[in-house]
Amino acid sequence: MLVKAIKDKLGEAALPTARAAAPKGLDASALRTLQASDAYLAGDPAARRKVADGWARLFPGDAE
Repeated sequence: MLVKAIKDKLGEAALPTARAAAPKGLDASALRTLQASDAYLAGDPAARRKVADGWARLFPGDAE
């Protein structure tokens, strides 16, 4: 009980899970769908930035 009380006081964090380490963002399929959207094809800067950032996150070593 003493160890538990000390841990609670210190706010010891739980062990990290694989879910926490999963990459965030769109996968390749979602990026292709977004590239086929009307907003992307019309040249919407936000849509184009989202796609560019998504591909850069999936393939960090590739440069245009």
